[in-house]
Amino acid sequence: MDALNANMEAARLLLAKDGGVHLNPARKSSWQAVNQETNDASTVSAPSLSIGAWQSAPEATQGPLRQISDATGRASVLFERINPEGDMMLVGGAAAEIGAHTALGTYIPARLPGDEPNPVLQTILGGQVYRGRLYLQGSWHTVVCDPLRQGAGDVYGMVCVGLNNSGIRSLEAELKANYVGTHGSVAVFMSTAKIAGSCWWSPPASPRRRRRSGSQRCWRRV
Repeated sequence: MDALNANMEAARLLLAKDGGVHLNPARKSSWQAVNQETNDASTVSAPSLSIGAWQSAPEATQGPLRQISDATGRASVLFERINPEGDMMLVGGAAAEIGAHTALGTYIPARLPGDEPNPVLQTILGGQVYRGRLYLQGSWHTVVCDPLRQGAGDVYGMVCVGLNNSGIRSLEAELKANYVGTHGSVAVFMSTAKIAGSCWWSPPASPRRRRRSGSQRCWRRV
């Protein structure tokens, strides 16, 4: 997360260099908005967001978001609030796995299908920086997201930088393929602050071991 925090600092500097992100109520675009939880679609008319000369629109280029992604090596995405409830629609994005138009118009609902508040947007709409996971482009990302607001007004969007977690699954597969001696294997432990020593990943227990212990656990650190 420290690296992502540094990436977000770089993104903030690049955005500030272009004058920041601005809401333009007089300039609107029509979007085909798709709820990423339910896939329900609807037509939404939303004011454009601008960064320098770049304006958000369904047909817009990646613009300054591509510069941020190139500078940080991370996904760089821009969301706009589309209703009083706080749903956030993807209106711009750039990364190796994000095309100029791919997934633009998908939105994160403020309330999940079970009517629980979405913890990501609950944090952002409260004016706080969100650090955690976000489902984007068909996979989970670890992200840092800044709320966007004009002065002391309501939050009108958010900008995020993120790391695609699909690489973690690749690491897991590689670890599973490793062994040490006849019965040994590989595990990964956290090394940061309060979570130092806690287990991040360990190989699945053998059926015999599961019967004996009743659960899968990491080994005790010594």
